[in-house]
Amino acid sequence: MTTQQVEDRYGALGPQRQPFAIDLEQSSPVGWTLDQETLTPMNRELPQIPQFIKGAVFDLDGTLVNSEPYILRTILHTAERIIGDQTGDPDFRFTGHQVERIKDECFGRNDDEMSRQMLRFIQEHDLNEGILEVMTAEEFIPFFRQERQDEFISLCKRGEVKTVEGSIDLVMRAYEKYGPLALNTASPQVLAQVELEEVVGRELQERHGLSVDDVFPSHLRTYGDECGAHFGKPHPLGYIIASDKLSILPSRLIAFTDRPNDAQASLSAGYGRVVIIPENLDMTPFFVAGKHTLQSFFENLPEHNPLRDLDRVILTGNLSWLQFEK
Repeated sequence: MTTQQVEDRYGALGPQRQPFAIDLEQSSPVGWTLDQETLTPMNRELPQIPQFIKGAVFDLDGTLVNSEPYILRTILHTAERIIGDQTGDPDFRFTGHQVERIKDECFGRNDDEMSRQMLRFIQEHDLNEGILEVMTAEEFIPFFRQERQDEFISLCKRGEVKTVEGSIDLVMRAYEKYGPLALNTASPQVLAQVELEEVVGRELQERHGLSVDDVFPSHLRTYGDECGAHFGKPHPLGYIIASDKLSILPSRLIAFTDRPNDAQASLSAGYGRVVIIPENLDMTPFFVAGKHTLQSFFENLPEHNPLRDLDRVILTGNLSWLQFEK
């Protein structure tokens, strides 16, 4: 979608809205305390999903499918192979620091943006000797995208990519509560469909006798290429489209995701609740007992970041702890 099309339909949107005054000393985003040794809840105040929630929207990568290690692997393999082929160094490998930069700059973006980021990274680090002599920058982007997608699809079809532990159980509980669920992912349709069918669908069929179309109907899916390159998370467009498809007000929806920028997008769209599942390294350290890093994370958010509205944020280190109010 173009900027004008988005503004015509949804109004002028931005990833951030009004600031939220919040007293971090009096508000807890988790709802429970952790045992210092076992990191399990010490009290009975488990995270509650309120009754006014009438529908659910799930992120895909890192929330339903443990795909992020394989996404990183395919990004690195593809870039290393291209650099090696063009520079005559088949043993070329990125350093640990470079890998961290690539992860930070590429994750959460759609495939075209990911490819552009990799091209910028290669150019910034003087790794492009020979590459741009045989192809233009604009040719590199679709070439890199296709090479990476082919490798990732192969991994999914070989059964190497698995679901996030506990995610299918959570999906079934949400499905029993709300009926068909929506999906909002930054991944392009060509990749997301393979993940849904080969990874999520396989487990749904084997364990529950349901197809992925029963649980996540095709008309309730929003892919990265539907939103366009300029409206990726934390822009709220994908979550607004998901609300439209469900025909449920955003304030009556809950989003399930694993990344702060996804959560920010859903809250900017007006969602009533968001659950952040810390399956990735961005959030896991905030659950180390006694380190106070969770509070520090929220205190250090920009003033206008909607994640500061802690009343709408639920964090959980274990999907089984989530409770649906009856």
